[in-house]
Amino acid sequence: MPPPRLDQRDPSHPKYGKPGVSYPYGDLRFPRIVEAWNARKTDSRRERAFLSAHPDKLSYPNALLISQSTDKGSDDDQNFTAVYETLPGPIFVDIRSYRETGIPMLTARRQVAANGSYTAGEFQPAPVHVSSIADNGDGTCTVTLSAAHDLPPKCWVVFAGTNSAPAIDGNQMIVSVPSETQIVVSANLTGAGTAAGTMTAINRIVRELQPVPSNASILIKLDTMVGVPSVSDVAMRNVQSVVNSGNGTATVTLDAAHGLSVGDWVMLSGTKSAPKVDGPRKILSIPLSTKIVVEVIMDAIATITSGGVGGTMTPMGALATYNEDFHCWKDYDFPDFLKGIQFYNDGGSTAGFNGYNYSTSWGGAVGLPMQDGYHGPCRARRLRCFFVGPPPDSFESNLAPTFVMPSSGTFVIQGGSSSRIFTPDLVNSTISSSVNFRTGRIPHCLTGTSATGALSPSKLDGSGGITALGGLIGGGSILGFSGAIVDLPASIPTQFTQGDIITLMGQPSKYDAGGLWEVVVFLISVPYTSGSAPS
Repeated sequence: MPPPRLDQRDPSHPKYGKPGVSYPYGDLRFPRIVEAWNARKTDSRRERAFLSAHPDKLSYPNALLISQSTDKGSDDDQNFTAVYETLPGPIFVDIRSYRETGIPMLTARRQVAANGSYTAGEFQPAPVHVSSIADNGDGTCTVTLSAAHDLPPKCWVVFAGTNSAPAIDGNQMIVSVPSETQIVVSANLTGAGTAAGTMTAINRIVRELQPVPSNASILIKLDTMVGVPSVSDVAMRNVQSVVNSGNGTATVTLDAAHGLSVGDWVMLSGTKSAPKVDGPRKILSIPLSTKIVVEVIMDAIATITSGGVGGTMTPMGALATYNEDFHCWKDYDFPDFLKGIQFYNDGGSTAGFNGYNYSTSWGGAVGLPMQDGYHGPCRARRLRCFFVGPPPDSFESNLAPTFVMPSSGTFVIQGGSSSRIFTPDLVNSTISSSVNFRTGRIPHCLTGTSATGALSPSKLDGSGGITALGGLIGGGSILGFSGAIVDLPASIPTQFTQGDIITLMGQPSKYDAGGLWEVVVFLISVPYTSGSAPS
């Protein structure tokens, strides 16, 4: 390779000449410029400032000095060599499936000037206004923006309020990036667009600014983001009806055509069926353009009551197609079930001396027949749902919550004794009596809804307690009372019914790339009715 050209001319002179130029990236927009000059050792114009602009800004805009060197030189002068590159440099995009999820993750690498101002960490790019939209005649159009967008090719954006013919509103993937303020997207236009509307990156970006060990003037800007839209551009629809289709599915009728496909995911909210079919649902089939069939249960014994007008259907976006939904078995420990409360009297009396003297006592006992709660595997459905950023509050609020709050309480048994002893003349007597109380505990349980035993669990609502009295008859008259007072609030639920669904939502967790989050939900089917044998 020949030595660099020695150039002592003034760069501002019209006959200054041209430097050596190469295109190492195969793109004419990103030349590498090599300048050489000679300067006396006493000359003030020797080294140039790193990241300073190339003297010929018209021919080489955005070219910045990234490297320079000198030779040993003579006693009087030295040869200088400077390398300029256009910064920011070209964008290199890599898309790979992330771990076992299969979700495409987009990574964009780009050289930038170390003195540039870039947001690092995880962030959501701000909307940028559209200045113009021009048709390219090849099935694409170029969108010029009012400010630099800082987005790579293959990134997904959403347009709103554009006025081209037709409008390019909705989700679009960036095909290429001609300049810092332009992008190219796929669209066949019949009319250009003017300054109207906005463009916003759909997914959050996780950005790292990595140093280049061999050159402190350059940083590597590494952007990672999910490579599919996390929101849908299909409009929300109102639910007109929910009809039980049998076999664990329901047909949802909407107020307009939905434009969705089998396998898409939707979020149902505020439906009127019983139980509600709210929550994330995968479309199993599409009978009509205004209907979708979704899975609602996993136990064929359970059924739903059809619902009328009410609620909404919101598409969840292309990221949701990577959600997982499958049947499984899940261990669950159900609380014990109180089948009834039974009170038993006991008492006795003795009499002598012609029936004048007596001694008697009374009391009782409480029986608590309990059905042990089922502990073991249950039919279940496991949902694994992905989001860009933390899951929205609407995800949790649209899952039918399950609150299981067993009750515990106490009972008090009243007892006593009474006696009468006459003197030998049978005129005077000594009478004595006493009352005693004995307490007991009712363990944690479901309280039930059907009457069994002397105390009906259907009345155990905590409204002042329930008293059951049993009489003791002796000598032709009631001599005393024994009884029990029970204090037991109602449990939540009062009991389980076979096919009921218990929802267990795990804590959302964050992955280490692209702002990707996941949450796992188990929908557990109750295998038996409280108080009966497991099915």
